[in-house]
Amino acid sequence: MSWHSAVVVQMSKDAARNQWVKVKHGQDMARQEWVPMGSGRLALPGRFSSEFGHSYTEGDHVDILDLYRDKFTGLMREKWRQGRIESISKGSVEVSYDGWQQVYNENINLMHQGYRIRPFGRHSTVEAAQQKKRAEQEQIFFDNLAAQDPPLFVHEVAGDGNCVFRSVCHQVYGSDERHEELRSRVADHMGNHRESYAPFIEESMETYLKQCRKPGFWAGQVELTAISEIFNAPIEIYHRESLPCPNGILAPQTVVQGQLVVPEGDQAVIRISYHDQSHYNSVIERGRTIGEFRAYYEDPRQITTELDAKREDLEQGQVMPIVYVD
Repeated sequence: MSWHSAVVVQMSKDAARNQWVKVKHGQDMARQEWVPMGSGRLALPGRFSSEFGHSYTEGDHVDILDLYRDKFTGLMREKWRQGRIESISKGSVEVSYDGWQQVYNENINLMHQGYRIRPFGRHSTVEAAQQKKRAEQEQIFFDNLAAQDPPLFVHEVAGDGNCVFRSVCHQVYGSDERHEELRSRVADHMGNHRESYAPFIEESMETYLKQCRKPGFWAGQVELTAISEIFNAPIEIYHRESLPCPNGILAPQTVVQGQLVVPEGDQAVIRISYHDQSHYNSVIERGRTIGEFRAYYEDPRQITTELDAKREDLEQGQVMPIVYVD
């Protein structure tokens, strides 16, 4: 008995639900047979056979599973992309990604990562269709916001696990740079009002607050409630799936308002948007003739002083936040 390379042709189950694999092997891969899984006759490519057989040829277009590290979170991500086989060596292939420079070419060991290469279009076209559908839904959402009076627009923030704090900071301060400061304030606020927040947290408050203080720790309804209490303002959340009423008005799908919130008069609300059940952005209101947007501030006098200090740095036509005071 000796090991030889084979190519999987088909997989199926018999009446007893046993898994079988149809392979072709032998000279010119002319012989075909069904082999039961678990029979000991099948192994990972190249483990026992002296030669390594596969069906790829140079120039083949294929789907490639790209493994990369997220630049914001540092976590590993994966995405199916289209590319081609550039060269073949024993047990591995060099691939290039369509539209990418040669520096991003990659050698893939077929024995250990053969699952990363699949026939052209099997995964990438499905993912591309899903992305196209999401993009179309996003555009409809943007158009509905822009049709409001006054028009509303989405200001995108980084998806680095800090998007809740970045979005709110952009609403409150006109910039998302103070997101770590706000994160710390939220943790302090929840710690000072444990009786209100503990029922909504599964783990101990100490453990949760420790996690909450870490940059990149994902925030949700609990943190938004604390934010609404810190700034004494309701938070309107527009969902991408939200549809306008028959009169064209697009109402926020969710309004978060903590128990301690007592809005005063014409106090500005905090507006954010929710996308793909995982990301928040800032929703801004722009004037019809200028590119400025209205922002909510804790103390208008403080921000006015900050702007006066930077007045000499401003340029004509520069887009900047203005204080929302009536």
